[in-house]
Amino acid sequence: MFNQAKTLPNPLRSATFYKCKILLNKRIKVDTSEMKIEKGIQGDYLRLLYHFTFENSERHSTKLQNYVALYGLTRNVAFVFVLLFWGSIYSFSFIEDTTINWFHITIFGALSYIFYIGFVKFYRRYSLEAVMAASVYHQEDS
Repeated sequence: MFNQAKTLPNPLRSATFYKCKILLNKRIKVDTSEMKIEKGIQGDYLRLLYHFTFENSERHSTKLQNYVALYGLTRNVAFVFVLLFWGSIYSFSFIEDTTINWFHITIFGALSYIFYIGFVKFYRRYSLEAVMAASVYHQEDS
């Protein structure tokens, strides 16, 4: 819904994928022979790229830290609202003398969704920043 899971345009996607694959293979010594562009940078490879970029690029580290903090905050707040949503449904359904009504359930559900969308947004920006920073990384020859 809100088009959060969009892919990169093909030329940019190809360039960043192959640059990251080279970096993973040559600098981090990861076997990338099974990696396919259709699946992208999956799993803990993104984490490796993040840590490599964080250690080797001062320009990108602050921005990466900000995105990690923002997606972590929105993820945790979304989780709290999900718990409140289900707790209010339980209270509304099974506890006779409760002050919980449909208004509370709707508000908790809406806030859960809003903060989840925020989490997806900041996680996407974090992962894109890590991939882009890794793709432009170059080591100065001495």
